[in-house]
Amino acid sequence: MHTLYHFQHCPYCIRVRMALGYLHIEHTSIIVGYDDRATPEALTGVKMLPILTLPDGRSLNESLSIIQAVDPANSLCSDSPELPGAVLLAQRLGDAIHPLVIPYWVMLPEFSDSARRYFLDKQRKKRGSLAEILANRDPYRAALPRFFAELRPILAGRSHESSKLTIVDIVVAAHLWALYLVPEVQLPLWLHRYLQHVKEQTRFDYLGGLWSNPTSLGRLEGLPSDAVNA
Repeated sequence: MHTLYHFQHCPYCIRVRMALGYLHIEHTSIIVGYDDRATPEALTGVKMLPILTLPDGRSLNESLSIIQAVDPANSLCSDSPELPGAVLLAQRLGDAIHPLVIPYWVMLPEFSDSARRYFLDKQRKKRGSLAEILANRDPYRAALPRFFAELRPILAGRSHESSKLTIVDIVVAAHLWALYLVPEVQLPLWLHRYLQHVKEQTRFDYLGGLWSNPTSLGRLEGLPSDAVNA
């Protein structure tokens, strides 16, 4: 059995979750605390997720390398000449989207109090305090239509239910999905339909693992994890 160690919100982890779903690879899902250094370092020597432990005991920790390892038939066309451009586009999308979604990410039950502090301390060094992130959201929201317009010709035709998904779809969709968390952002209908098509094909459930996780449910209800199942 494969075991996936991941952060629920992380777009690089979402890439692997989508690929595993698309390829119908059964696996155990373990949501790792953002401040947990011991688990990833014990598996791969560095604090980096996602990590996929293979049935032979090997552990891999880079999203595109993981996808290639679990897709020997290359069903997702990981050698696509479009992939480098998609990776660069995803990086730009992350720069545009993350400042909008960070305030919502930190409210997810995957974050314990200590993990939330660790996460926000890291963000402070890059983007400022949470208050500053909240105060500076308007330019990022205003820039989204330009990104949507840029995406439309790239994704044209990919939303049809008979179209085949590739690694390009997964790389792009994994970064876009977090926009569903931001109530001020309305996705264009064509983009919503595209993301829903990717969701269906990959059997992806953004927050599904949290609802079945007693620790996460306990954080939501203010209860110890053993009380949730009582």
